[in-house]
Amino acid sequence: LVVSNPPYVSTAEPLDASVTSWEPAEALYAGSTGLDAYRTLVPEAGEWLAPGGALVLELGAGQGEAVGELAQRAGFVAVRVVADLAGLDRTLVAERP
Repeated sequence: LVVSNPPYVSTAEPLDASVTSWEPAEALYAGSTGLDAYRTLVPEAGEWLAPGGALVLELGAGQGEAVGELAQRAGFVAVRVVADLAGLDRTLVAERP
C-alpha cells in the first residue's frame, strides 16, 4: 500500500496567507499545472508495490482525470477517483496488476 498527499497546487494559483503562513512552499506547489509530483510519483509507485497492491493519492480539485491517465499509462488497473463530501474529486485509488 502506498498512500500520499503530495504537493498539488499550481504555482499560478494564489493561496490565502492562512495556508502559506503555515506550510512550506515545497509541501504545496507542484509546478505550473500542479501535476509535477504526480508525474514522478505515479510511475515509480509500481516499483514499490506487490501485485495487487494499492496506490492511494490525495488530489487537487479538477486533477482526477489527469492523474488517472498517468496511473493508466503507468500500468495501474482498477483506477478510480473518489469524490469528497463536497462532490469534488479528492482521492485516486489504483491497483498494481
